[in-house]
Amino acid sequence: PLPAALPPGALREKLRGSGDVALGVLLEARDGGRREVELVPEAVLDPTARHARILDAERGIAYLAIASFSHHTPEEVDRWTHWLKDQGMRALVLDLRANPGGILDAALAVADRFVEEGVLVSTRSRTETLSWKASAARTSLKGLPLVVLVDGDSASASEVLCGALQD
Repeated sequence: PLPAALPPGALREKLRGSGDVALGVLLEARDGGRREVELVPEAVLDPTARHARILDAERGIAYLAIASFSHHTPEEVDRWTHWLKDQGMRALVLDLRANPGGILDAALAVADRFVEEGVLVSTRSRTETLSWKASAARTSLKGLPLVVLVDGDSASASEVLCGALQD
């Protein structure tokens, strides 16, 4: 077990340094009761696509929020939209509010689920122009009625996704 009192941040350092080994921790309640627990450190991935649900079953309106864009976001969106389709999704509210962006390629891969053809985004530097085009092979949500929610905190890759969907 760890000592009764730890300096700030010490538990974090002990957990970080213990690898996959369980770490015994003695907890003391305010009433003086004590118990020992084991903590096993694990990597935790915070999903970027979350809160998927059916808002209106009769109309088939579904909701999905994307909090940011990571390398895992396209697969997370695929899993949730397949599940939502199984639940009767016929339209989607895609929430990008307070999404600060992230991996541009992930946002473009999500756009590719909705957009069958055309340029998703172009960038221009002094020496070249680069364009990312939609691929019909990856389009799984074409024609799905869609509402995209954004706010003043939606930025970067979320703006690119919104613009690609709007165009």
